[in-house]
Amino acid sequence: MSRAVRADARRHLRRTAEGTINVLVTGTEGYIGSLLPPLLLARGHELVGVDACFYAQARLYDAHAPSYELIKEDIRRLSPEHFEGVDAVVHMAELSNDPLGELLPTITYDVNHKGSLHIAETAKSAGVERFVYTSSCSVYGVAEEDLVDEDSEVDPQTAYADCKRLVERDVSALADDSFSP
Repeated sequence: MSRAVRADARRHLRRTAEGTINVLVTGTEGYIGSLLPPLLLARGHELVGVDACFYAQARLYDAHAPSYELIKEDIRRLSPEHFEGVDAVVHMAELSNDPLGELLPTITYDVNHKGSLHIAETAKSAGVERFVYTSSCSVYGVAEEDLVDEDSEVDPQTAYADCKRLVERDVSALADDSFSP
């Protein structure tokens, strides 16, 4: 993602940070995704969570049911109706590790790349203005440099990392005046 796009995203966040926003978060039952809802709710934002709930019998951090609406659905099956009234999407729902990606690369590409692109395209078509994608430093592979950033060369070594690279590329291409990934 270019520096100009990142700067525009920061300006957009400053504008919306003053008021309550309606956020749809995918992957709210996952490793990192389960930690984000309490933070958003504590700041007064409205929240809808989406998760396929593959591991529903063993919540990661809180034994209680979530205090927000949870849509139990595969991200590949979400429709524009799921995004009605949503101001921003934080997308974290993907198959989450290299061993799984190497064991099932076709499914990994289908969920992580195609599913993530589906979420972004569907959110954009529904009028969502802001889309936050959680990528990974794994897109850089074994970097030659001591420090890498968004302008560094990428060299993904696994299906998981390659999907992250593809999503970054394809979702960035959706940016326009009304949609800021």
